[in-house]
Amino acid sequence: TFLRPPQDCKKLLDEVAASIPEKKPARNFGSRLVLQRKIGATDRRTIHGFDRIVDGLEAHGYQTVDPASLSVAEQKYVFARASHVVGENGAAFANMIFARGGQKIDALICNKYATDTFQILAKALGHVHRSHFLPSIRTKDGYDAYITEEAHDLLLQRILT
Repeated sequence: TFLRPPQDCKKLLDEVAASIPEKKPARNFGSRLVLQRKIGATDRRTIHGFDRIVDGLEAHGYQTVDPASLSVAEQKYVFARASHVVGENGAAFANMIFARGGQKIDALICNKYATDTFQILAKALGHVHRSHFLPSIRTKDGYDAYITEEAHDLLLQRILT
């Protein structure tokens, strides 16, 4: 579908999103989210120092969410109300199909494992997507990325602006 014009993609994705029911989760989430993989997370991609970014974002009113802990209907509810989503580049960003246009997305991406899937999807849906490439190394199981002490404050500032 990504080879189609963006307006065709948006129409198709809107139809998919409309076909999924919405359910309010037990926990309330605000409009600014940090994606944190806990349930079903693997060690294939690890961002060392991400916990410090999460702490900094929480200090500015962001809430953490593990999409895998929610049903698809609950994910739709949460992401439809999100204005800003920050997280490690991965499948959870597919939830942007539930958001209204203009959602701000900040993806932290291992520079050795860079893909443009979610940038293309965001553009088709009218969202603002920013990629933050992190120095990374290939491991036997995947990739390890690093947010150094020096880079932490700059990255946090970029996400918050």
